[in-house]
Amino acid sequence: MLRTGLALLSGTGLTWLSSLAMLLVMPRAVGAEGLGIYATALTISGLAGLVAACGMPQVIIREVARRPDEASSIVGHALASRLLIWCALVLLGTPLAFAVFEEGYARLVLGLVVVRSVTSAVGDVAASGLHGLQSLGKFAIFRSALGMVTEFGAVTLLLLDYGIALMVMLGIASAAFRATVAWVLLLRKLTGPWRWSLGSLIGMPRSGLPFLSVDISLLLYGGAGTLLIAQQLGATEVGPFALANRLGGVMMTAPGIVAGAVLPGLAAAHRDLPQFRAILANSLRIVVAGAVPMGAGIAWLAPEFVQLLGGSSDYDAAIPILRITGLTVPLVGLDVILATALIAQNRQRLIAMYTAVMAVASFPLTYLAVAYTYATWSNGGVGAAFVPAILEVAMSSVALYLLRDTLRGGLGAIARALVQAVLCAAAMCALLAVSLPIVGLAGAIALGAVTYSGTALLIGLISWSDIEAVRSALRRSDRDAPRATLPARI
Repeated sequence: MLRTGLALLSGTGLTWLSSLAMLLVMPRAVGAEGLGIYATALTISGLAGLVAACGMPQVIIREVARRPDEASSIVGHALASRLLIWCALVLLGTPLAFAVFEEGYARLVLGLVVVRSVTSAVGDVAASGLHGLQSLGKFAIFRSALGMVTEFGAVTLLLLDYGIALMVMLGIASAAFRATVAWVLLLRKLTGPWRWSLGSLIGMPRSGLPFLSVDISLLLYGGAGTLLIAQQLGATEVGPFALANRLGGVMMTAPGIVAGAVLPGLAAAHRDLPQFRAILANSLRIVVAGAVPMGAGIAWLAPEFVQLLGGSSDYDAAIPILRITGLTVPLVGLDVILATALIAQNRQRLIAMYTAVMAVASFPLTYLAVAYTYATWSNGGVGAAFVPAILEVAMSSVALYLLRDTLRGGLGAIARALVQAVLCAAAMCALLAVSLPIVGLAGAIALGAVTYSGTALLIGLISWSDIEAVRSALRRSDRDAPRATLPARI
């Protein structure tokens, strides 16, 4: 399990580098209006992609982890179901999607982004199968390395002023190559026969419906700000909000790494409450230890990040948005891990219910917040960023209540880790304030990371046993990966 997380982490490190390069170039290359068009197209295509996925990636991971001998049938039926759903969506949804954009170039961008999503979907099925078999390690690194090459290629195209459309075409080619490699690796792992069943073909998307509901709710919840700012204020006003969201989104990838690493282990231990509780409590501690300094650093250094990434006064409105987004990062991390635990317990319908409520509530709340903050501070993005922060608190409270029996005896340790992380982050921010004028942004970030790590070791937020566990995991072979576990500290 720990090796899976480390593979995802090492791959995501490459993704972070390439994403930061794109963040440095894209806002300047396409301008606030172009960035707004691209962000809106991503939101629409993301919704279509989630409908086509129908929650099956989570089902594949969970079921393959529980029944590895039947992996061939699980993955085969999932692929067939997903392709059929995509065909229906392309036929029925394309005219409606194109109606959203009136300009020809914006329609082209939207169409290409949708094609990229379809191509990625084919590879995602195989990647989910590898994840369930806990054999994702090498592919995760390859996928992120390919993503890095693709992102830097996209950066080059933008710098040469080829525009968004050609950049997305490069993404389509990359997605096709990634899908091919994923299926080659998975087919080498599959041993059992594929037993065709119409019931399984229908059953795969049906089993994923609760996950689909969650995914759509989260996308609508996350995309409410973009859509409502565009609707009320225009695409240009979306630009600063999109810039802040993109940087915040890079940092919010980290909790997903932990969730991806622990889902197979939690699913396998769902009948062993002590083991389940140990994995969950330790995962929450790790997320708290990582997300709090990232969020605090983003909030503290927001003006410097916006100046670095935006490069013009067009993006000044992103500074308060980014500060709010940074403070939301730890809340998102907790929610991701708690939701993963509920999924492993087959309680995804409860997640579907409360995320649907949050998604529905986010639209009227965001509409009102955007209107108010624009009228008050001429910045609708502040309201769009503030609403998710409030709703994340509500989501965490609901999830903790649903897991109250599972976490019994471990909540105190989690609360203690949160307090320790806040104290370490305070020391880090104090050093940032002093060192930033002297050593610059890069030097201040490096000193802040060292300060946080040292303080965390000193007060016991992380321990030498955690570091040793990471070193041991790096020495294990791939065949030992399914037996590796996170060190239990409750």
